[in-house]
Amino acid sequence: MSDGSLSVYRRSDGYYLVASAQTTAGVWLDVAEPPGLLSRAADAAQLGGEVLDRLTQRRPTVLHPRPEEWAEVTRGGVTPVVTAAKVRSWRAFVTTATLVVVDRANQTFSVSPMKALPKPRGAFEPVLDNETKLRSPSAESLGGAILQAFDAVEHTHK
Repeated sequence: MSDGSLSVYRRSDGYYLVASAQTTAGVWLDVAEPPGLLSRAADAAQLGGEVLDRLTQRRPTVLHPRPEEWAEVTRGGVTPVVTAAKVRSWRAFVTTATLVVVDRANQTFSVSPMKALPKPRGAFEPVLDNETKLRSPSAESLGGAILQAFDAVEHTHK
């Protein structure tokens, strides 16, 4: 079981760090709060430091949404990202984004590059061959693993 999960989206204008909270059923949902933003010029230590800071903040478990609540919960999680990116929709955001998910379980961090699926638009799946696990990483080593994961995702798209 994971202690924390963070989605790191990379776009031409920078990095968007989106926190998740786990539901009572164990599903991770994006939190309805503004994402962390970093310049695309951020180096490995800056990126890794920001991710470490966000993943060491414990998130309370949230009630698992009822079926009729899913649309509202999903919209609540993506609206702050869309607003921060100054785009019209989630689709517009993810069309030009690559994604790496960083999970923390105790002191072990898993860095998973995510491949965009053709349908439904905005959905991703992990590229398990390129997942990296780090135990008690420094900011620089975690950031370096995240940057390598982005390179792996972008390489598979070419």
